[in-house]
Amino acid sequence: MELVGDILHARFSLEDLELETVQELISRRKRIIKGKPFGVLVERMDVKRSSREARECLGSAESLEDIEAAAIVVDSPFKAGLVNYFLKMAGPEFPTRMFTNRKQAERWLTKQIQ
Repeated sequence: MELVGDILHARFSLEDLELETVQELISRRKRIIKGKPFGVLVERMDVKRSSREARECLGSAESLEDIEAAAIVVDSPFKAGLVNYFLKMAGPEFPTRMFTNRKQAERWLTKQIQ
């Protein structure tokens, strides 16, 4: 994770996403953000498997606090389908969009958090 301006850039490449990993990611994000509202740009999300506990934690209030908007960049139709399913079933309460182009995602996200 890297904070550039008011946008947190996130890249994930994991075989298994477990609760402990999610808790560490939340802790790291809090250290980076320091309670300031921000936008999140998920640039790469390669996860083979995730536990139910990890998914529930990702959807928790603690995990989502201070996020003003999210942009998710996908690179395949399969990932686009997964993201669309997630957004329809359990979409967050802040603006969230999927993109195939990182620059377009950054432009949209910048407008959302101003």
